[in-house]
Amino acid sequence: MMALSVRTPESSGARRSVGGAKLNKATPTSATTTHTRPSAQHKPRPHLRGERPSMTLVLTYVVGLTLMALSAALGVDATDGGLVDNSAPRFLEPIPNKTVVVGRDVILPCSVDNLKGYKVAWVFVETQTILTIHHTIITKNPRFSLARNDHKHWYLKISDVRSSDRGQYMCQVNSDPMINQVGYLDVQVPPDIIDEESSSEVTVKEGHDVTLVCRARGSPKPVISWKREDGGRIDLNNGINLRVTNSEVLHIPSVSRLHMGAYLCIASNEVPPSVSKRIMLNVQFQPVLWIPNQLVGVALGMSVTLECHTEAFPRSINYWTDDKGKMILSSGRFDTVVTENSYRAYMRLKIKNVQPEDYMSYGCYAKNSLGETNGSIKVYEIPRELMVNPPEPEPTQPDEDHVKLERENQTKNLRPKDPEDQTRPDRRGEGHRSGISENHSLHNTPPTSSAPPRPRPGHALNAGLVSGLLAAWLLHALAAARQRV
Repeated sequence: MMALSVRTPESSGARRSVGGAKLNKATPTSATTTHTRPSAQHKPRPHLRGERPSMTLVLTYVVGLTLMALSAALGVDATDGGLVDNSAPRFLEPIPNKTVVVGRDVILPCSVDNLKGYKVAWVFVETQTILTIHHTIITKNPRFSLARNDHKHWYLKISDVRSSDRGQYMCQVNSDPMINQVGYLDVQVPPDIIDEESSSEVTVKEGHDVTLVCRARGSPKPVISWKREDGGRIDLNNGINLRVTNSEVLHIPSVSRLHMGAYLCIASNEVPPSVSKRIMLNVQFQPVLWIPNQLVGVALGMSVTLECHTEAFPRSINYWTDDKGKMILSSGRFDTVVTENSYRAYMRLKIKNVQPEDYMSYGCYAKNSLGETNGSIKVYEIPRELMVNPPEPEPTQPDEDHVKLERENQTKNLRPKDPEDQTRPDRRGEGHRSGISENHSLHNTPPTSSAPPRPRPGHALNAGLVSGLLAAWLLHALAAARQRV
């Protein structure tokens, strides 16, 4: 570089560098400013109030301004006793900060003017890792590459972005002095519930406090909301009933059986998809029951159904007993049914074709590990005469031997007869018909046996038998007509 100096009137043989602290300020392109310390021989006098500045100072200031204007016009800068070329490498625009969803691709641009023979490098600031130097890929990570680069534009491409790629990226030029600029990459991650830090299935006794926890990770930080799986409200026992509540922790004081059920923990951070976890809350309590009707009347031969409702958790063992304490099972005229729904159970005892010995008190029992309870239902007789439009008594079920005998009789009646039996003349019938014929000839009255015989009710006749009977009747009628002639 060429040093530029000026001669002053105060020191004819001495040289003074332009850019002294008292002559001018650092130009925008200058990184540092050189300060000169005055010698002991030329120690400046203090400036007194009302005293005019010396011509030396004025001239020096004017020359400094002139040199600065000349440097700007010629494309050089007067710093450190020399002129710096403004055609050195410079960035055309800053690196923009970018946000990308994990798993996608992103490109970071770096535009440099007047690069000349200098080289451009990309550095990941968070780990101080050199990614590229000019056209060469330094990192061993295949997800980093240079895309659409020319002598001015250098693009760093990151494929399949991961959360570990979040941070600052530096574009650097190895000029003298070195120049660089930094851009920030933010990676958004969909929410993910941390199972090991969240509740799964919680069991607590009725009346105690319970706390459900749900934690999630993601970027931005996910928001946690709670709701019941059945769509019901969340009763916090403080006068607040909510359908949805936002918090990582759901605290329910003095829990009751009404709080029992499945709760959904939902995590979302505006990066799809949202995720949820099902957390089951179990509330333990001893059995309780209630009976809709403790007195039930029924007429003899009719059916009756006894009902009993129970609640318990853990689920109870439910059964019926007679007045002697004997357990009643489903058999014969008795049918027991238990329908369970969550911690509730519905018990039914159906007695068919009520007999006199069925009029008694029946017991309804429920037991679990925390206790037991029971109730009774009394069945009494209602005289049929006192009933309005009494239903018909239910038919008794026939025994197996009776059913077998009926089937054998039906098989015999449906069996076809022998054809010879159908055409064989009946001697008693012929004698009877002969007598009738003689009487017809004496009294001149129509024959009374000319109609075909009627089959007995309950017996089936096949087509052959009917045809034979019709033929016999026609022959008989023809013979009677000939005798009259």
